[in-house]
Amino acid sequence: MDFGYFGYGSLVNTRTIPPQTRYFACELKGWVREWRVCATWNNELNTGVCALTVRPEKNSNIKGLYVQDDYKNLQSLDERESHYDRVQLPENQVTVEAQNLIKNASYIYRATPMFNQWGTAQHPILQSYIDCVLQGFFDFWGEAGIDHFMESTRGWDSVPILHDRKAPKYVRAQKCSDQLIALIDDYLNRYNVSYL
Repeated sequence: MDFGYFGYGSLVNTRTIPPQTRYFACELKGWVREWRVCATWNNELNTGVCALTVRPEKNSNIKGLYVQDDYKNLQSLDERESHYDRVQLPENQVTVEAQNLIKNASYIYRATPMFNQWGTAQHPILQSYIDCVLQGFFDFWGEAGIDHFMESTRGWDSVPILHDRKAPKYVRAQKCSDQLIALIDDYLNRYNVSYL
């Protein structure tokens, strides 16, 4: 294992990362998630969507995964995160056992400036993306993980959601149980989100 990275969205769902990786639940101090990466991911459908990014925010912590992988897979990870800049992970802000961190080769992906915009009706959040992310948080922390994600993510009050569960547009969409879907929908209703 040659490098590590902090996953805070879909990378928390281990169904979306290579099977040979090692991962550790952790927390990043002084950061917050935001719905402000606007781009067209699926050129075939020409679909504008909004995804997650992070930015520093004092007194705000986010849970996620510290993932370890081989350098041979770094290029494919960069391609997956093509609308992001790979930057050095601030080691002293990650609460995971120190021996598990790879020195001088730990990263976090942040929105590339040209894509760093709040979502809109032309770039909505995909419900299938939310489901994938929250399935990952539920796997590690149960309902408390969903609660944490909702609370530590900015933009619920302004960025609309495209309800695409029946025909998922997200390339890494996952099948969720009926019970989990009901729980996700309950939390989204609590945050009074808007749908297209």
